[in-house]
Amino acid sequence: MEYREDIWKRETCENVNFTRELSELNDIKILVKNAVNLYDELGEEVKNEIQNEEKKLEEENKQKMEEERINIRGRRRRNEGIIF
Repeated sequence: MEYREDIWKRETCENVNFTRELSELNDIKILVKNAVNLYDELGEEVKNEIQNEEKKLEEENKQKMEEERINIRGRRRRNEGIIF
């Protein structure tokens, strides 16, 4: 499994603990009949991680939009004070 680049993210493989943790997983002796349950469990964790990341990005975007709105309002006020 450790040599299957298509199932591991690059940052996962580059983690210093990757080989040790993979060895620990191999020691568990997961049977094929249990693989679907493991896949479902891991999939749920990945799904939650993705959802958390999406929420974080959404909050960052909201904050940036609010900062831009405040900046635009400030520029308008400064420009209103300029007499041509």
